[in-house]
Amino acid sequence: SLDATPTLTYIENDVATVIDGNITLSDIDDTHLSGATVKITAGTFSDSTGDDGTEKDLNDDGDVLWFDTAGATDNGGGSWTTASGITVTVNASGHGLEMTGLATKAEYESLLQTVTYLSNSNNPTDQQDNADTQDRTVTWTVTDANDDGASEGQLGNFTTATTTISFTTDNDAPIITLNSTPELDYTENDSATVIDGTITLDDVDDTHLSGATVKITAGTFATSTGDDLTEKDLYAD
Repeated sequence: SLDATPTLTYIENDVATVIDGNITLSDIDDTHLSGATVKITAGTFSDSTGDDGTEKDLNDDGDVLWFDTAGATDNGGGSWTTASGITVTVNASGHGLEMTGLATKAEYESLLQTVTYLSNSNNPTDQQDNADTQDRTVTWTVTDANDDGASEGQLGNFTTATTTISFTTDNDAPIITLNSTPELDYTENDSATVIDGTITLDDVDDTHLSGATVKITAGTFATSTGDDLTEKDLYAD
């Protein structure tokens, strides 16, 4: 049997987080396992856009499953071999780990307890109006080695469990970028002049804005006089 924590709350922009450091394995007629997989089986997305394909692309889910590689040998190509002889292969998407090799339940258990989840996306939930991609479902599967050579039942029997990862999200502030020379030289009596025709806006987790303001916040005056109040009023700015 496989006993995994059913939920994990992940905070946006957090470091890689252990999914279940207390996962346990048990098998009444086997002492060894032959393999295991950990996969994100629901909630992933390849890219996120606004109302239609013309909107700004907010990139993919950023999901990465990983494990503690301390003491493991890097075989290259996303493959590692642990000190206990278990080969772990990370798939190209980062959404899955495949573990193979004869090892004890305790060795597999220890390895599974190090599996982590990370999202390097600033938009891990694919916008609030997309209910299908708010949470991730992580499916754990372990396969026994049929140590006792049982001829009845399923050989290489397996069992599964799931963990749901939910998110505490952070609404990142939009970024406004002004002209590299943030000044405007205005000539007296000139016509209305564009202040910055190259201003750009960016937001890593939104395709729409709800408002904006442009204000003169310094340098204005109501009236202008000379050296003292007896001088001619030169009117307001």
